[in-house]
Order: sequence, then structure tokens, then C-alpha cells
Amino acid sequence: MTKEYEEAKKRLKKYQQEQLLRYYDQLSEEKKAKLLKQILEIDFEQMVKLYNDAQKPLEVKEAFIESMEYVEKEKLTKEQKAHFVAIGEQILKQGQFAFGTMAGGQRY
Repeated sequence: MTKEYEEAKKRLKKYQQEQLLRYYDQLSEEKKAKLLKQILEIDFEQMVKLYNDAQKPLEVKEAFIESMEYVEKEKLTKEQKAHFVAIGEQILKQGQFAFGTMAGGQRY
């Protein structure tokens, strides 16, 4: 087996994901190389951390409900949309969030 295969197998064993190589021998050489590349690019440590963090209870420091002003997205200028996106990105960078409910069919 190749060096890449052995490294992928070692990583998968560490994280109990060996099943990803179950059908390796049935693949074409091109698909084998692609699979190994994908496996070696996975950040398993980050995946474990994200999984573990998702299991923790959510700490809500402040919670309140208030009504929002109605805005028709289609009527916003590009500058207004960019402004709202920038505000949202800044809020997320600060580790905060908010949510709203919308009528059916409306999206970001």
C-alpha cells in the first residue's frame, strides 16, 4: 500500500472511522487517490471538538423577545443589504446571535 493509504488508515483508526476504507480495493486508481486526499484533508480534531461542543448545554446570558420592523428585502439597495450583512457578521464575531421568524418562503 502507498504512504498516503497507510497515513489515512492510521488517522481513521485513531478516530474509529475505518469504515471509510471498506470499499477502497473496489475503486479505480483515480478514485482511490481522490478518496485518500479527501481523508487526509479532514481535520478530525476539529470535528471532535465541534461534536463535543455541540453536546454542551447552551448558555444564554440574556434572552428577550421584541418585535422587529418589517423590511422588504427586494426593496433594499445593494448598499443597504451590505450594511445589514456587515452588522450580522460583526454580531457573530462577538459571539452573539439573534433570530427571527419570517413568513413562509422568505430567506436571508
